[in-house]
Order: sequence, then C-alpha cells, then structure tokens
Amino acid sequence: MGIGSAALLVSAGVASGLAGSIAGLASLFSYPALLAVGLPPVAANVTNTVALFSNTVGTAAGSRTELRGQRDRLLRLAAIAALGGAVGAALLLGTPSSAFEAVVPWLIALGSVLILVRDPLRRLIASRSRPLAHTARPTLPLACAVLLVGLYGGYFGAASGVLMLAVLSLTATEPLPVTNAVKNIATGAANVTAAVAYVAIAPVNWPAAATLGLGALLGSWLGPLTPADGPPAAVPLPARRARAYSVPVNKWSLEGTVVRLIPLSVDHAEALFPSASDPEVWRWMPRPRPESVGQVRDMLSEMIADPTRRCFAVKRRADGTVIGSTSMYDLDLVESRTEIGATWFDRSCWGGPYNAESKLLLFGHAFDDLRLARLALRTDNLNVRSQRALARLGLVHEGTLRSHMRRPDGSRRDSLYYSLLADEWPAARDALLARVAARRVA
Repeated sequence: MGIGSAALLVSAGVASGLAGSIAGLASLFSYPALLAVGLPPVAANVTNTVALFSNTVGTAAGSRTELRGQRDRLLRLAAIAALGGAVGAALLLGTPSSAFEAVVPWLIALGSVLILVRDPLRRLIASRSRPLAHTARPTLPLACAVLLVGLYGGYFGAASGVLMLAVLSLTATEPLPVTNAVKNIATGAANVTAAVAYVAIAPVNWPAAATLGLGALLGSWLGPLTPADGPPAAVPLPARRARAYSVPVNKWSLEGTVVRLIPLSVDHAEALFPSASDPEVWRWMPRPRPESVGQVRDMLSEMIADPTRRCFAVKRRADGTVIGSTSMYDLDLVESRTEIGATWFDRSCWGGPYNAESKLLLFGHAFDDLRLARLALRTDNLNVRSQRALARLGLVHEGTLRSHMRRPDGSRRDSLYYSLLADEWPAARDALLARVAARRVA
C-alpha cells in the first residue's frame, strides 16, 4: 500500500468515526475509500466491517457519561442487533459476489435518502409528546426493528446508524445524546458479530483494515465529545479564561410533554406580571417583588442582559399560556458548571407537573447539550418545602453560606447549596420522569 492510499484511508477513517458516532453515516465515507484504493466490492465491504470495529470502541470510550445507567438496556439491544448482524453476514457470504455488486448501488442510494430525511425525522421525533421513558426490556416491535437494522448493518451498513437512531428515538423520550450513544453500541454489536465471521472466512485486506481502523478509532472517540445536532449554544469550550462567560445568546427552545421552555423576552412581562406580583409566589425570591408590568419588564431586561445567564419563559403546551420563568446563571463553560434559579410559577400551577418537567428540561440542557460537569441550586434556609423537593430529586446538600444574601425585607438569609453532578444525572432524570408522569395523572 502506497503512502497516498494510506493517507486516504486514515482520513476516511477519521471522517467515518466522526460521522458514525454523531450521525450514523460511517460507511458512506469508508467504503468508497476502500474502493478507491483498488479493493473489489465484496473485499471492500468485509474489510470495512472489520475496520469499523474500532468505531464501536471509540464511541463507547467517548460516551461513558451518556451510557451510565443503561447496562441492562444495552445488553438486550446489543444481543438482538448482534443476531441481526450474524444473519446479514451469512447472507453476504452465502450469496454470489455478483448479487452484492448489483445491490450495492441501491443500498448507497438508500443511505443518501436517509441523509436527506434525517433532520426532518429528528424534528418529528422531537415534537412528540408521549411521556415515555426507556425500559430495559424491548417491546416486540422494537426488537424486530433492531433485528432488521442489525441485519442490514451486517450485510452492508451504510446509514444503518440513522435507521437505528430513528428506531430508538421513536420508542423512548430521552435526551438525544443518550439515544445516540445507545445507537452506537447497538449498531456496533451488529458490526462486531459480522466482523468475527468475516475474519474467519472472508477476504479481509488487513493492511487496509488496520489503516482505516486507526483513523476510525480517533474520529469515533472525538465524535461523542462534539455536541451532535445540539443547539448553536453547544459550542466547544473557550480556550482562555477571559472567555469563560462568553455564552452565545439563547435562541432556541426546550421541548417537553407539558411545557416548552422558550427564550425569555421583555415581551413576556405582561404575561408574567400576575405571578411575579403574587406575594405568596414571590415569598422566597431574593429580589423585591415587582408591583407593575413596567417593573417586571425592567427585571427581565436586566436578567436577559447578563451574559452569564440563559433565561427561559415556561409556556404550557396545552394552551400556549406563559405560566412562569426559570434560568441558568453563573454559566461557566470553562469550569463546566452552572446554577439554576430565578424560578417561579403561577400559583394555579403548583402541584402539577410543570416545575418538575422544567427541571427535567433544564438539567438535560446542562448535562446533555452543554456537557457540564455540575449544576447547583440554592435556597433560603427558611424554605423547607424547596429543600425537601431538592433532596427528593437526588441533589446533594453541599453546605450553607451563612448570612449570604439580604432578603427584600432587609433581614439576612442563609443560603443552602444543593448540587448534581454529571454521573448522578441519569438517576435524577429517572426520578424527574416519574414525578412528571405521576403529577400528570394526578
């Protein structure tokens, strides 16, 4: 193999690793590269499958945070996908090479179509309102779909990740990075099973497989560290401390089953005034209670102007009414942390699922989109109700800042600090999902 061919395969491997871990399109980069260096179609296909084993290794290493708490689910899905991959490998090895050469153009066309429909499909998935959480045991339709995608992956596999991501996304409501990480393991199981068969009895070109695999390992490890399909705000961490608070303006929404968190605007002042001016709602807020729409507008303007904040209005999906507000503040992308606060809801919404789902969306934004290491919340030492709620969600009481802030009445308050870390998020997410479901029923 010449230097030019090796360079081409390494570059194609990196592209395959990145595309496979983020979008499920690895083979659309790696397979043509193998053809370009002179491998016949069947040899290129089996060599590609063996080389992309490193893709599974790299994505698993880069997605450890997203895969926490997913063990039982991964084992079941991987077993089903592996069975499909074995069937796909058997089909490839048991049919004439002319049959594969005839069908490959159609499979590449299918992959191209999936690229075109991928974003509309994800928008459709994101708009669903079914309050489902994942379960460890796949349903029969899910198992059949995973089996078929695994079969396709074992036979050829171009854009099989797009198919697997669609299947998994349609059966559970969870942050996209979690579904994407699970997808990578499931499709990897199908590829690994097929690769074992190919190593034993197929014409694998080992120099090409090793060269391509090296690039794929690097690309697949980097892929999960790159926010996939995330919002514009999910940008790489600034390199210098001076830019620690250079947070892009929030221009997108967080979609839930009962609420939408939309970018806060001064135009929301009139809708928020009834709740913000309610003495009971504002009882534990550290700033003075607004007494007019104009004062609410000034308060919102001040909040939005703070570059360390990401502010949301909470809109009820059922009727489009703005029922409250919540924010991230002291957002530091270099230190990978934020605080959650400035949260209030109209009193008529107390006891419902609205606050719980707002927390679910905001926590998911922090950990899954921005990849933060920690978030914190603080509350007044006299606000026992808030303290109990935070403890029920799994947040850890870190300590008390004595005489930390002045209350609107002039008295001094202690602030109790609670925090949640990235590796604690899966358990907290499950608790919030259960809380939302229970309060919807109630």
